[in-house]
Amino acid sequence: MSGLDELTRDEVMADWLAGLRSGEHKQTDRGVLTWAPAGAPEHCCLGVACHRLALRGALAAYTPDLDLDEPTSDLDFDVQYGEEGAEGALPLEVAQLLGITIDGGFNPALLSDSTRDEISDSAFDASVRITTLAGVNDTLCWPFERIADLIEEIEHAGAWTEEEGCAP
Repeated sequence: MSGLDELTRDEVMADWLAGLRSGEHKQTDRGVLTWAPAGAPEHCCLGVACHRLALRGALAAYTPDLDLDEPTSDLDFDVQYGEEGAEGALPLEVAQLLGITIDGGFNPALLSDSTRDEISDSAFDASVRITTLAGVNDTLCWPFERIADLIEEIEHAGAWTEEEGCAP
């Protein structure tokens, strides 16, 4: 039994939103968590949820063959969360707890007209259809506070896309 089993969806969701709004996390579009030598760790919006769970001792954080306390390489590297093999993605156990897909998929048709327009207007190419939090973070480069607002709107509209085993 992992520490995730002792947490509720509501408390993890609330902590994730608080983390996105806290200003404590540096944002990246390169992975769930990227560690740059002599720099602060950087998270994507999904990585903030993982980091907050790891701080609570509810989720393992690891990096293959590297010491997180003493990064010595000149190269950036990714830290992984959860079971090994979930590289660069939201671990399935976290997605299942939150009731979302591993990329934070949502149905834009269920969101407000203004949010749909904002997503469309933010895309660098009109043919690009953004339907995941990963896409909003990595492609549209929305700041964490705006992503937190989007998550609340998705929650309110019931607009999360479903993947087997990940329904709220």
